[in-house]
Amino acid sequence: MQNKKNIPASVRIAFVVFLAIGFIVIGAFWMQYNEQKKKNDLLEQEVNKLSEQVAKKEEELAAPFDKEYIRRVARRELGYGYPGEIFYHSDFEE
Repeated sequence: MQNKKNIPASVRIAFVVFLAIGFIVIGAFWMQYNEQKKKNDLLEQEVNKLSEQVAKKEEELAAPFDKEYIRRVARRELGYGYPGEIFYHSDFEE
């Protein structure tokens, strides 16, 4: 007598197919998760960058509206300068 139970070949094949499909589904979900994580990281970087810009703008708005403020806005945003002053433009951001 043999104590081993004989499992039909169709059951073995079905089990292997089920495992293969399971690995494929898990792999697809894993790839989708990684893709969404990359997108999320890029969006978080963008949010941080925009938050810094908002903080800078709020700081500018909180500055007193005096002669120094007017000079700073005229030079930085409008491109005005003093007579005889020479401007050199570059592509670098401040």
